Amino acid sequence: MTGEGTATVPKWLKVVLLAVLIAVAVVVLFTTVFPWVERQLEDPTLGAAVQLLRSPR
Repeated sequence: MTGEGTATVPKWLKVVLLAVLIAVAVVVLFTTVFPWVERQLEDPTLGAAVQLLRSPR
């Protein structure tokens, strides 16, 4: 095999695609994941449920 016909991706395109992927991951984290975690941490019913499970019977 001589390697003819194999597509090579330019290095600059790989860098651009990696930068876009990182940007999308950051946007998803700050718009979806972090607000969800904050809501879970501030939910008072979760603390009551944990305390109920830990209380002696």
